[in-house]
Amino acid sequence: MDRRIRRSRKSINETILHLLTKKKFEDITVTEIVNKADINRSTFYAHYLDKEDLIETIMEETLASIQQQMYQLFKHEDHVEYYSSIYSNIIGIFEFIYEEQTVFTAMSNSNLRHIFQNGLYDTFVTFAEQQLVYHHEHHYPLDINLYIHFSMSALVGVIFRWISDGFPYTPKELTEQLTTFALHPPYKYTYKGDR
Repeated sequence: MDRRIRRSRKSINETILHLLTKKKFEDITVTEIVNKADINRSTFYAHYLDKEDLIETIMEETLASIQQQMYQLFKHEDHVEYYSSIYSNIIGIFEFIYEEQTVFTAMSNSNLRHIFQNGLYDTFVTFAEQQLVYHHEHHYPLDINLYIHFSMSALVGVIFRWISDGFPYTPKELTEQLTTFALHPPYKYTYKGDR
């Protein structure tokens, strides 16, 4: 892609992400985007059909990058061990999100959050269903589909809590926390009751 085109797209994308932290998506206009990005309308429409096409493109490209990151993490694995491999490789996902904080924070804090969150969830579930083979080592029946949705729901929930809290952990720290939860879950707890 031509450098000038990349620069224009980058400016447009950064502008709408900034605006999403200030107002609802439906209140943002193309005029406002082009004025703040300091471009003319023809430049905007050379890249996008409308603001809906713009935000959909940002979401799709971000989720495609996440998916590509997952393929890169697992493609050299002959046999994925649940604890040692999945949770150590997931740091790559966290590192990508951490590097793309602008996109994830804007989406998380906007009224488009549920759309983006569902897209991320679907991306994880699709990968888990189509690219991972599960080896059941228990004697009781296990619904793999239920397991996948349970695991991916937990992962997405943690990711959006991490984003909403302003990234209080580094990707390495977050991975270590999840690995600890997986290896040493707090099986015992007591109810505090009314005190």
